[in-house]
Amino acid sequence: MSVYRFQIERSTFEALGPTQTNSRSVLDFFDDKKLSSTQRLFFKLWSSNKVNTTVLEPDKTILHAGEVPDTGFLILAGEAYVVIGDDTLILGPGSAIGIAEGLCDIPMRASYVSKTALTVKVIPMPNAIREVSHANSGLKGICRLTAKRILDDRLKDIPAQLRTDTNPRP
Repeated sequence: MSVYRFQIERSTFEALGPTQTNSRSVLDFFDDKKLSSTQRLFFKLWSSNKVNTTVLEPDKTILHAGEVPDTGFLILAGEAYVVIGDDTLILGPGSAIGIAEGLCDIPMRASYVSKTALTVKVIPMPNAIREVSHANSGLKGICRLTAKRILDDRLKDIPAQLRTDTNPRP
């Protein structure tokens, strides 16, 4: 049995605070600290007031195996875990849970459980699908590639909202 841990180190940018999201000083700070694109994206989501934040209790199942999630989560603080075969994955800040499955209407392959209290951004799938449907082809391509990477052989067909060859309905 192997244990793997994933998290984005956020201590570098926590001094900025979530209110300085679009200022020139934030962009300069990102460049000075040489933050990765992943850290920059996490900061933008962490500091966004357009996505609700909530706290989930420890030792609770967040998403159940076999269910298509109607809500995805981005971990801001705390840890969750998932057991897949002989491996246990410990997921910390920066981990996304259920978003790819929800966007592509695919059941979760395993249950995710909060290890500690979790502070999360709550991402309702109808909202995410609507936003992705209206995104430009470049962003759709990034979402499509990421979903394919995460879902691997479970993604048989690309859903309409991730294709660039369709015009979504309003």
